[in-house]
Amino acid sequence: MHRVDVHAELAGEPGQIPRRLDRLKIWDAAVVGHDFGAAVAFQYASQFPDDTAHLGYLDLPLPGPAVDAATYRSLSWHIAFHSQRRVPEAVVGDDVREYLALFYPQVSYGGTAFGGTSDRSPFTDTEINEYARTYSRPEALSGGFELYRALDKDVLDTAAAAPVRVPALLMTAQGQLEAIRATVAPRMTKIVRAVDVPHAGHWLVEENPRFVTTELMRFLVG
Repeated sequence: MHRVDVHAELAGEPGQIPRRLDRLKIWDAAVVGHDFGAAVAFQYASQFPDDTAHLGYLDLPLPGPAVDAATYRSLSWHIAFHSQRRVPEAVVGDDVREYLALFYPQVSYGGTAFGGTSDRSPFTDTEINEYARTYSRPEALSGGFELYRALDKDVLDTAAAAPVRVPALLMTAQGQLEAIRATVAPRMTKIVRAVDVPHAGHWLVEENPRFVTTELMRFLVG
């Protein structure tokens, strides 16, 4: 087992984006993120409001005043597990692929995270193989877990962030809309559309791509 020092907090990620957008000559970006990427998109819109035209926020309770870090870790076993120091690396590191193959169905539509019994994964074997190849690198595996370990800092960063006032689209897993909206609405003041995705668990795009694409295009293009 290799020890890898990785530090990840969501508020620091957006600072890497403007330089890339400048190179692409994009100054009024439509920023869309899923899971922790949604929190990064929120921070980008907060930090760079003049450069953000639209915000798409997909399926993440926002760590912050509405849900503190201790409560966040209690939302699901995997959040608590991934937040531990060194333990998840020791448990998962020997067979990353098996862990991912078992985990992905749990947060899919009808999976155990939503009170169901489905063991269907929305990802193909080829896709899981690629994710396993990526996360088999110790620094990548630790980097993924560090996102969970940074929750205390993320809560403080959200509380300190300026409210996001750009037009926002909120999409969640089926049945999760009101719970997630309660965590983001105090920090996003212009949610123009909020929907849960039919027949989708956490993997919105993979589980109902047509619905998600239609909603995004309607929101972004009008």
